[in-house]
Amino acid sequence: MFEKILVTGDLLPIREAACEGDLDALISLTRHVLAGKHTLQSGEAAFDILHVIFDHKDFYENLPRAWGVYVLCSQAEQLLYREGKKNRKEYLTRSYDYLQWLVKAMLHAPRPMWDYELLEYAITWMKEHAPKLREESTF
Repeated sequence: MFEKILVTGDLLPIREAACEGDLDALISLTRHVLAGKHTLQSGEAAFDILHVIFDHKDFYENLPRAWGVYVLCSQAEQLLYREGKKNRKEYLTRSYDYLQWLVKAMLHAPRPMWDYELLEYAITWMKEHAPKLREESTF
C-alpha cells in the first residue's frame, strides 16, 4: 500500500507495519514523511497515509492519539503550501478546520482527558492566524 514511499532501512519495519494496518505505525510513518526523516518529505504522501488513518476502525479508540492526528493534518497542509501545491488561503482554511475539529473533539471528552498543552497550541495557532485568514478572505 505504501511501497511507493521510499524509506531507509531504519524506517522499513514501520512502513511494513503501516502497510499491514498498524495504526501507531501509520502515525509514525506520517510523522517521518512530514519531517522528511528517513524518507522524502511530501505533503501528498502524508495525506495518503492520513486518509487511511481516518478510515481505520480504531482511529477514535484512543482520543489523545486522534487529537494528535488533527495536528498532523495541519502540518501536512502547511507542507503542501510550502511545496506550492496549495495557496495560502487553502492552507490557512484547512489548517484552521483541522485544529477547530481538534478543539471540538477535546471539549466533548471528559475533562480529565483534556491535553491542555495541545488545546493551548490549537487555540494559539487559530488566534495568531485568524487575521491572516481574514486578510486572505477579503481578496
